[in-house]
Amino acid sequence: MSDFTGHLYAKPSLAEGLGRTLDIGATFDCYNDSPSTEEADFMATVSDWYAVGADLLSAINAYASRVGFKKSDVARARSRS
Repeated sequence: MSDFTGHLYAKPSLAEGLGRTLDIGATFDCYNDSPSTEEADFMATVSDWYAVGADLLSAINAYASRVGFKKSDVARARSRS
């Protein structure tokens, strides 16, 4: 499953995490900035819809496997719509 929530914050490494314990002035705080609030909102909305699509695809595949459809049947049904 993909991570669609990491656009608004940076993911620190282990070394950065260890360094934060000594960072009294919070100089390591770093966020992924956007040029404007509109672009940040747009990227968050797109990310949300990608997550919704991934969840729907997962649910469709789970239902299809439970009912007995093969993945090729699901793909063929999606291409017809």
